[in-house]
Amino acid sequence: RHSFQVRLPGVTVVMPCKGVHSASYNNWKSQVTSLYGGPLEFIFVVESEQDIAHDQILKLIDDMPDFDIKLVVAGLSFHCSQK
Repeated sequence: RHSFQVRLPGVTVVMPCKGVHSASYNNWKSQVTSLYGGPLEFIFVVESEQDIAHDQILKLIDDMPDFDIKLVVAGLSFHCSQK
């Protein structure tokens, strides 16, 4: 950590996801391990458990137990944009 970042406020990053491509897992891992001097929480959001991103995000959570990563299944939106 950079010494000038030690007392930054906590941040929650909401990451809406749908499907994956060959670099998705590594991209997400890079986001989660970003340098920041305060608490970081990542909330990944998928439409359903059937989305292939769902299992990849569960793997990310299992592979990175020291990071605050959550997965939310939002369900299908009928009234507005999914994001």
